[in-house]
Amino acid sequence: FVTLESIASESQCATLTNQLDSTLSQLQARVIDILQRVGPQMQETLKKTMFHVAWSPDTLPTNQAVDPLFDYLYTNLQSLNLALLPQNFQRILFEIWEYTLVELNYQMDGGTNSEELPAMFHERLHSALELMVEFFLADGQGLSSEALHSEMFYHVEQRLQYHRTDTE
Repeated sequence: FVTLESIASESQCATLTNQLDSTLSQLQARVIDILQRVGPQMQETLKKTMFHVAWSPDTLPTNQAVDPLFDYLYTNLQSLNLALLPQNFQRILFEIWEYTLVELNYQMDGGTNSEELPAMFHERLHSALELMVEFFLADGQGLSSEALHSEMFYHVEQRLQYHRTDTE
């Protein structure tokens, strides 16, 4: 075997090692920059599909109301999974999870006062949150339970609990 140490001086090895480390750091920063652009690009469709979840008729079961959201996510995540290295896919999956939570949180406000909301509004959103957790866990192939239970998740879950609590 020919190694760098066998053909270059110690100072040359240190210089090359530093250059490689710098290049790797720059590449990682660029990948992260690119990955962070996916969430905002998906935000408008996530907003529409989450609106569908929140405002579907009470007669439509929650597991059917989330179908457009899950279909959209599945299609996009499948493409991303094929195109990205596993660690980059996990990063982007987490970004998308967070954007999805943001949209659920936005819909929770309902754009109206609480007296005008359908009776099961917050119950439906809580059920949707539980289904979203299952979707992003993906039978152990998606995000870890620890990643899913992020600060934003706890914020959304706590707000839903408040809205679901009877005030009498």
